[in-house]
Amino acid sequence: MTHAISASGIALLQEFEGFRATPGQLPNGAWVVGYGHVRAEPGAPVTQSEATDLLSLDIAPFEKLVNERVTQPLTQSQFDAAVCFAFSIGAEAFEQSQVLRRIN
Repeated sequence: MTHAISASGIALLQEFEGFRATPGQLPNGAWVVGYGHVRAEPGAPVTQSEATDLLSLDIAPFEKLVNERVTQPLTQSQFDAAVCFAFSIGAEAFEQSQVLRRIN
C-alpha cells in the first residue's frame, strides 16, 4: 500500500520546522525560507500559504522514499512520523538509519 502524508503529518512538520517568511542564510551558504525550504539564492519572502505549497513539494520525495524503503506495514501516524524523520535528516541518512532498520 502506498501512503501519502496526512494533514496531521504536515502540521507536525510545520511545527517542527517553524515558519520563516524572510529567507535566512545557512552556514553552508544556502538560504532557508518558509517551513524548511532550501534555496540557492535568498529570493523573495513567502506567505504561509506559499510556504505550505513549497513544503508539499519538498516532502514528496520523502514520501516516495519511505514508501519504497519501508517493507513493513505502517499506520498513517507511523508513516507520517517516518516522513518527518526522513525530511529532517535527509534521504541518505534515512536510508542508513537505525530507525529504518528497526522499522523493517
